[in-house]
Amino acid sequence: MALTENRKPKTENPTVALIGPELYPIPPIRGGAAELFIDKVAARLTRWRPVVTGISDPELPGHEFRGQAEYFRVPLSGWRKWLYCRYRDYFPLYDRQVARIINRVRPDLIHVHNRPLLALFLLRRFSGRIPIILHMHNLFESLGKRERPLPGTKISVTGFAACSRFVLDRERDRLGLGAGLFRVIYNGVEPEAFPSLWDDEALKIAVRREHQITAAPTVLFAGKLRPAKGVHLLLAAMDRVWQTLSQAVLVLVGGTEYGRNRTMRETPFLTELHRQIALARGRVVLTGFIPPTPCPGLIF
Repeated sequence: MALTENRKPKTENPTVALIGPELYPIPPIRGGAAELFIDKVAARLTRWRPVVTGISDPELPGHEFRGQAEYFRVPLSGWRKWLYCRYRDYFPLYDRQVARIINRVRPDLIHVHNRPLLALFLLRRFSGRIPIILHMHNLFESLGKRERPLPGTKISVTGFAACSRFVLDRERDRLGLGAGLFRVIYNGVEPEAFPSLWDDEALKIAVRREHQITAAPTVLFAGKLRPAKGVHLLLAAMDRVWQTLSQAVLVLVGGTEYGRNRTMRETPFLTELHRQIALARGRVVLTGFIPPTPCPGLIF
């Protein structure tokens, strides 16, 4: 893992290792809610020195400093990723690399996101030496079948955190079994990232023109194009809107998947969505995936 020439910022603050899943890079140039959370938190910590670990990406260096945060990116692609995803019990490639980074930076706290089995692996390596937090942004059912611990597995982390009270209540005695304490850590919103266009007429016109939207009333959806998000229900509801406002426009922002060359992967749901959009006679705009963190030279 090559080091960049960026210099380590001087700090006397304790160090927290923010460990992302092995799916998408951090910052989230390929998408990913947990990855976005980690990146934004790392930029805002004031009493801790953040060290962020995720997977590598062709558009990002293997190691760098971004402000106060240090980033390590683990190579995991091709046959290595296939082995890890299919036979992680025998080839815990990502887990081992994360453990090596932890040994190197010697953090005061480990914060694992969305990966209970990784938290369990690190517990076995660092139990009693470094406190560990497992932070779930999803329910057990949303994890891949090889990402789920066996029923009744105790993951005795120092703390178990969840993105909502609902997730915490559902997972307290499942993924949180064995945890020392429980907390809800809600996802935040950056107000400055969502400036209002209503007071800037020129900017509003430019954005509408970019997506070929007239001054007609507009409904905006932002999220994954999947059945669970209810996109098809919104599209069906627009039929009633169009009965009264025939010029209204529905703008769908998002892709079907995350990851490199997967953001607009054709799925059966997207195929059916295209068919329904074709019947709407130009009143639906599909923008595709828009990354929350632009990266120079990034191509989707």
